[in-house]
Amino acid sequence: MGHEMEEMKSETGRRPEEQSDNDAREYLTNLHCLAGELNHAMAAIVAQELPSLRESLHVQRSTCARLSDLQQSPNVRQMLSTAADADTAGCDLSTEIKAATESLLALNRRYSALLTHAGETLRMLSGLYRGYLYQGHQGHEGHARTALAPQSGTQSWYCEV
Repeated sequence: MGHEMEEMKSETGRRPEEQSDNDAREYLTNLHCLAGELNHAMAAIVAQELPSLRESLHVQRSTCARLSDLQQSPNVRQMLSTAADADTAGCDLSTEIKAATESLLALNRRYSALLTHAGETLRMLSGLYRGYLYQGHQGHEGHARTALAPQSGTQSWYCEV
């Protein structure tokens, strides 16, 4: 056990307790980063800025991967279990992690609702703009002819709105 602690000191240049605190702070920083990216993604969706949304999704994926890696650390797991404990008042970092997690969950619900709404909107628009092949006078008596409709038997694409 002593050898492992010495190895950890030499790898990081810090004592294990300092490493634990740094991992927990990095976890908290990544929670804040993810919250910022969810806000950025929602703004990109509302503004219909696809490149900005793609960039945000890339950052979200990498941040989530890092959070997942940090959660595997026994020290961070300890901090998270302390943060989940409702009676915790002694550890400021645990309290910050708990607050950031709760805030992120609420933000994630808003993000999910916006994505659901955007998907429904796209489905409605897709239904409104359906294309069909107009074949002159053949079998389309139900469609009103317009000035743009071909008078001969040629085929043309039209969009119905």
